[in-house]
Amino acid sequence: MFLTNNTALPALTIAALYKSLWQVELFFKWIKQHLRIKRFIATSENAVRSHIWWQVARTSNLKNKHERSLLSGGQAGGPVINPEEQQ
Repeated sequence: MFLTNNTALPALTIAALYKSLWQVELFFKWIKQHLRIKRFIATSENAVRSHIWWQVARTSNLKNKHERSLLSGGQAGGPVINPEEQQ
């Protein structure tokens, strides 16, 4: 049974449930976009949590490496070249 077909619940309750559902959908959209998780390896709660936290740590580490490279004069994804050594 869909929530919209449930006549026993008040309309405001159904609206609140859909709002909560939408927050879950936005969370998974964010995961797919920012953590680049296409699918979960396992489906248990612990496995999904572990996968998410592993990707958060990995993404954070990659971002920090990228920022350090840019700060030291390198280009994104390229080697760090000292301008004095280019001649």
